[in-house]
Amino acid sequence: RHTVSAYAATARLLNGVEFIKKADLHKNLPVYIFKKQNQTLVALWRSGNGKDITALIDLPAKSVLLDVEGNAKNLPAGKNTLTLTDAPIYLLSSASASVMEKCLKNASVTLPEIKMAMSMLNCKNMAVYLNNLTNQSDG
Repeated sequence: RHTVSAYAATARLLNGVEFIKKADLHKNLPVYIFKKQNQTLVALWRSGNGKDITALIDLPAKSVLLDVEGNAKNLPAGKNTLTLTDAPIYLLSSASASVMEKCLKNASVTLPEIKMAMSMLNCKNMAVYLNNLTNQSDG
């Protein structure tokens, strides 16, 4: 029943939207930006097998937060704390897509910056693998 209501709410919410872009913030933080009539709709969640993430986002305008089942909560302009899980949440705002992307890039989110794995090559050597999880290069 939960899955059906989530699917129906998401289908209603995404009906008639125009895809704008995928914002590259972090490998474990998918963010998709859409235009819905004269508003910006942002879908975001935490991916991977991690814990829930808390994000402090400075919203440029009053927004509506919608959960995966379509339950709405009004958020004031300014700093708001959001909990990101593996279920998408949606922000609906009168701010432009570029302004919303900028506020999300400036959000305070604590995520791992690297993923490390080690493998024994033989009894004397070990390989260490580091994977940059941010979208930042060294140059």
